[in-house]
Amino acid sequence: MQESDKTDFFSSLGKKIDNWLEENKDVISRINKEIDDKKDELKETSGILEKHFSNFVKENESNFSKWKQEGKDISEEIKERFESFMKKTNNQKDSQ
Repeated sequence: MQESDKTDFFSSLGKKIDNWLEENKDVISRINKEIDDKKDELKETSGILEKHFSNFVKENESNFSKWKQEGKDISEEIKERFESFMKKTNNQKDSQ
C-alpha cells in the first residue's frame, strides 16, 4: 500500500468515525448522563453504608475481641452481623 493510499484510508476512516459520533451524539450524551446519575447514586449509597457501618461498629465494638477469643473468623462474623444489622435497619426504616 502506497503512502497516499494509507493517508486516504485513514482520512476516510477518521471521517466515518466523526460522522458516526455526530449521528450518535444524543445517544452518547444520554449514556454519559446515565453514568453520571449512577455515580451520584453510588456516592449516596456509599455514604449511607459508611454511616450504617460506623453505627454498627459502635454497637459491636466490645464484641470484636470476644469473637476473636471464641476463635471466630472476625471478617466473616462482621460480614454476617453487618448484613443482619442492615436488614434490621431497613426493616425499621420500612416500618416508619
